[in-house]
Amino acid sequence: MKVKVLRSFTAFVGENSVSGSQGQELEMPDGADWVKAGLVEPLEESDAEAEKAEKKAKAEAEKAEKKAKAEAEKAEKKAKAEAEKAEKRAPETAAVKPPEAAVVPEGKARGGVMSTESLKPKKS
Repeated sequence: MKVKVLRSFTAFVGENSVSGSQGQELEMPDGADWVKAGLVEPLEESDAEAEKAEKKAKAEAEKAEKKAKAEAEKAEKKAKAEAEKAEKRAPETAAVKPPEAAVVPEGKARGGVMSTESLKPKKS
């Protein structure tokens, strides 16, 4: 905040020493409250300064908005790519393949063939 010095003073702000002479205009550092102490009075910003500050804030907001939009698009593309990748993958099954000995080739009977003849009562 720009201020005008009412009384000459020297003050420490953090580790820095700041001096002000009566009538001098200076920027009051963060953490200082010289207005409350009666050492300075705030100056109104000129229209040019206010407009400049407004343009700067607007530009920063637009920049942050563009960055957020770009990050959102990047995340969306990544999620889409992951979904496509998952779609292309063969589905994983829990089925266990039987050993080759258990697989019977088509056309070959396994073991003996049973007929209805064996079910008829035998004559003695």
